[in-house]
Amino acid sequence: MKGIDSMSNVSSGYFKVLSIDAWAGDNEFSWEWNEWHYIDSITLVDINDNDEIKMALVEQGFIGASAMNYIDLEDDQMNIVVVKKTTREPLYAIEYIK
Repeated sequence: MKGIDSMSNVSSGYFKVLSIDAWAGDNEFSWEWNEWHYIDSITLVDINDNDEIKMALVEQGFIGASAMNYIDLEDDQMNIVVVKKTTREPLYAIEYIK
């Protein structure tokens, strides 16, 4: 994940999950967020652990277990963004800056 140092003061708790509506930008793998909506919150023990985040997304019903192989996590300095590996399309954001 890029920019993980920015999260050093955030460790565990409840985090907002946002659904993202985005369109493809001018560059390949570039996406512009159009809208985002709060849909739920997620419980994490360690937000710096990619595997824990992915497992929590499955256990708390945001993605199916098979989807774990098809997503990546990116840090945009305010959110952990769940993206499709192949296109980098943003699917969800886990907001860690309040």
